[in-house]
Amino acid sequence: MQDCLGWCEFMGGYGWPDLEIVQVEVSRYLHHRIERLGKAGYSLSSILEAGVRLLEFEWFKRECKLMREEQPFEYRWPNGEVTLFEKALHFTVMELPAERTVPYIIAYGFREAYGSKRRLVVVFRRVRMIELGEEEVFLPVVDFFGTDEWLYTKLVASPIRGGRLWKSNPFKIGEELPDDYEVLEPFIRDYGEVVRGGERGYAALVIREDDYARILYHAMIRYRLRGILSFEGPYYEGLVERWVLTLRSSDKSLKTRQGESEVTSQGGPSS
Repeated sequence: MQDCLGWCEFMGGYGWPDLEIVQVEVSRYLHHRIERLGKAGYSLSSILEAGVRLLEFEWFKRECKLMREEQPFEYRWPNGEVTLFEKALHFTVMELPAERTVPYIIAYGFREAYGSKRRLVVVFRRVRMIELGEEEVFLPVVDFFGTDEWLYTKLVASPIRGGRLWKSNPFKIGEELPDDYEVLEPFIRDYGEVVRGGERGYAALVIREDDYARILYHAMIRYRLRGILSFEGPYYEGLVERWVLTLRSSDKSLKTRQGESEVTSQGGPSS
């Protein structure tokens, strides 16, 4: 336990007096690496958190299970617009930190955007609609558009947004991102540099369209940031009603609390 004892002394000697000493046996090589980081100003908690996030992502990736493929796949947006996707991949995903398994869909198609026909990838998550007696439907969480080099690289880009709305403003390059994006940092680029006509100076996740784990991880983070774990407040009540009207438009008996109102907003992904 010599390395462990050295680590414990190091914890107290470099500004970590408030931490409980937990004896962990590590190699001498790892001990020296931690010591160098401490001297460089990194706290032990930040070192541990970085390692925890990496391991959590590996755990998340292992638990993403492809269940089936559907061809084609049609989705009707609340404004009545219908998007026909060439295929949809149905996954079960273990969401963190709740550790619950939830169905997700990654749908692939094409759409006119930014002056050309581009690859479109939309991720949907199953949500329980209280308004329909807890019926479960799929709502969109994030979308990706093909980069300018998609034909050769299969790279798609999704702006990293922090607000609660579907099209909230993206984070700017250099802005502090939510901690969960740390494991995706090597894949974050300027949206305007990879999508001609896209918003320059804004952060986007740029990955291959078949990198299912990172696509789903991005969607899970975005879902949590949007706060749609429960549909509370007037905005979400309206959103739910519009989606319910669209998804069940064939049911003439369906009424909302406001009556049979016309569906007018919250449409599909736009450029």
